[in-house]
Amino acid sequence: MTRIWIQTYTGREFYPLSPHANDVCLEDIAHALSMLCRFSGHTSQFYSVAQHSVLVAKAVVRRSFCREEHAGFRDRAAGLALLHDAHEAYFTDVASPLKDHLNIEAVEGPIQDAIHLHFGLEPSDSILEVVKQEDMRALATEVRDLMAPPPRAWRPMPPPWNDHIEPWPPEQAETEFLRAAGRYRVWRNLAE
Repeated sequence: MTRIWIQTYTGREFYPLSPHANDVCLEDIAHALSMLCRFSGHTSQFYSVAQHSVLVAKAVVRRSFCREEHAGFRDRAAGLALLHDAHEAYFTDVASPLKDHLNIEAVEGPIQDAIHLHFGLEPSDSILEVVKQEDMRALATEVRDLMAPPPRAWRPMPPPWNDHIEPWPPEQAETEFLRAAGRYRVWRNLAE
């Protein structure tokens, strides 16, 4: 049987249906997410998954539990936030209402696991819960700042962030994603 693969930005083979941690590449993730528009492109301007990820990571770092803990804990929480949608670099973004009716997790889950393994990030339930909370606040902010008024309420959402989102062009989103990866030491385990 032929294994299904995609060619990545850096020219690698990646097997989305049988992902391996050694095939994951930070540059591929940063580039692909910077070129991928949130909400299936239904925003007032181009707004990338990479920028979304950087903003969620910054929000997680601002949380008091990150400031009170040691830098290693903060970096792990920020790294998990930065990479929370990294699987979309290899499998694209699927709108949540559609995702709820398909078995997307069967593909996304193993890809995300390979990404965590590659970067040496061990998710904990407490960190993942905070990432989810900030991801939902990002969603509320994105709906407020980047979408047409909805015809009806989407779902219950938390209050948006106070800051307004100004979308970055793809090149800036890629650069900021890589900077955040360095700031939060996402690749610290690669050389160990």
